[in-house]
Amino acid sequence: MTTGLHPEFIPSFYARFPMPMITDWAMDKALENGFFRNGADFCSIHARYLGNKWASCVMLRLPIQDFEFKKRHRKLLKHNSQRFKVEVGPFVHNEEKEALWQRYKTTVHQWGNVSQLEFHLLRGKPATSYRMHELCVYDQGKLVAFSVFDVGEKTLASLEAAYDPDYASYSLGFYTMLLEIQYCQAQGYSHYYPGFLPKDTPMFNYKLRPGGMEFFQLRSKTWVAYELLSEGDWLMDELMDKLGLLKQILAGNGINGIEGYSMGIAFASQKPQIDNYNIHLIVPLTIVNTTRLLFITWNAVTRNYFLFEGFNLSPALAVDTPKPVHHYLSVQQRSFVGQFQRAGDVLTLINRLLL
Repeated sequence: MTTGLHPEFIPSFYARFPMPMITDWAMDKALENGFFRNGADFCSIHARYLGNKWASCVMLRLPIQDFEFKKRHRKLLKHNSQRFKVEVGPFVHNEEKEALWQRYKTTVHQWGNVSQLEFHLLRGKPATSYRMHELCVYDQGKLVAFSVFDVGEKTLASLEAAYDPDYASYSLGFYTMLLEIQYCQAQGYSHYYPGFLPKDTPMFNYKLRPGGMEFFQLRSKTWVAYELLSEGDWLMDELMDKLGLLKQILAGNGINGIEGYSMGIAFASQKPQIDNYNIHLIVPLTIVNTTRLLFITWNAVTRNYFLFEGFNLSPALAVDTPKPVHHYLSVQQRSFVGQFQRAGDVLTLINRLLL
């Protein structure tokens, strides 16, 4: 088994693949299959931790060929072009961008901890690892907004953006998005990828403003018009409902289930693997020292409970833990146990393992 991203592989719920470098063709293929770069990893994110809660997400893209700007968007492009100068080129980190990034994230997004922009984008990898570009907006030589994006052969993936809060009235955040789409049109690209959209999170709704968006429907493994998105496409909601139901059933039978969260490195494989699931219900199987554990998740695509057995040395997983534990897992010697449609069948298996 090899590490790294296989662009043709589509994970069942969540996956994080390390990819220090990638070809333009592989970039296009990975985006097509629902992946998106985050730091030095490519991720399929249908659940994302935002602030103090987990949110169900879908990935978005915009087909460029038949896209036309709305009248109000053309007006914004024209109005801002009369005042601002725009430059596009390879990404270069400097103090001016860093200062704008830090101010934007601490004031507009109110991040508690803001890492350096270059580290946030690359996690220590050189900028030449990807075809990463920047779009900079200047007001009489002063940098007032910028965005950073990856390009492939026929795609553009928008990574980050920031603007000077003093220029909020010019809608510079949305303006850079429109400029990126305009750049796609000029380059003859097929698709524009603005990243993930969390459910019920207004600060991300700007990604839908251009219109014509599609979302990656994991169950059908296809891109579907966003207007056709239904409640059933927010897969993490179903996962949490199913794990919550199972937890209640286990508690009613005297079995303690502990919530756990992980972001492991996944491998391209059609076999079930624990690293393709980042939210679990954990059941201790060894009463003494509590090292042998059963990890239970819900596969929202096949609609089955998936069970894995492994060992975790985290002291937070004591049997007498009084409340759910939110933490990162370090699972070793893991193995797939089986899959079940009904919570009752999971209970039967656990009772047998506890004998």
